[in-house]
Amino acid sequence: MDGPKQSNPEDVLTPAEISRWAKQEYLNSAKAFELRAKEVTELASQYASGEISAEQAKERFLAYGRRWGEALYGVNSAENKTNDQILAEMDEARRGTRGSFSSRATQRDITRG
Repeated sequence: MDGPKQSNPEDVLTPAEISRWAKQEYLNSAKAFELRAKEVTELASQYASGEISAEQAKERFLAYGRRWGEALYGVNSAENKTNDQILAEMDEARRGTRGSFSSRATQRDITRG
């Protein structure tokens, strides 16, 4: 019987490398939130004010999804789920047991309230 698989020392990250990665992940996530919020707010505002048509809104909605994907892949946080439930559902969705954003988004009719 084989023992635990040994990692190649070159494949193991040091605490400093993990710390640098965590800092960069935080910065990237904050910037992504800023850009996503700006884009979605502009889209909603322009559509609500009549600056863009329903077809333009749909195209921009789908383009947004292609660019960003879902913030919580396959999960809606408005459903009062625990963090553990959200993470489990995200993992399930990533395993391919749910449709992609594009397939779900094209089934929605964003022109209805």
